[in-house]
Amino acid sequence: MANGRVLAPIEVATSRSARRLGLRGRPSITRPLLLDPCRQVHTMGMKCEIDVVWCKSDGRVLRIAQLTSRRVSRVVLRSAFVVEAASGSCQQWSLKVGDQIEVTNG
Repeated sequence: MANGRVLAPIEVATSRSARRLGLRGRPSITRPLLLDPCRQVHTMGMKCEIDVVWCKSDGRVLRIAQLTSRRVSRVVLRSAFVVEAASGSCQQWSLKVGDQIEVTNG
C-alpha cells in the first residue's frame, strides 16, 4: 500500500538465506519481494531488469533505481528494507521518493 493505494501482493524475505537468494534464478517476477533488513542489493545471476525501492523503517521511500543484470547498487545507509519488483513497476504505481509504503498481511 502506498499513500492509501494497494499496489500489489508482496513476498517477504526475512531470513538471511531468503534475502541472499532474492529474485535470483526466477524466469520472471510475478510479485514484488521485500528484503528486511536491507541496505544494498545486487543483480548477479538475474535474468531481467528490476526496480528497487529503498525505504526507512516507517515506509518512507528514500531512493528508487532500476538495475540491469550483473550490477551492485550503492549502499543506502538510512534504509531499513528494500522492495524489488519487475522493471517498470514503480512507474506503473506512480511511486516516487518521499512516498510512504505500508506492508500489511491479507
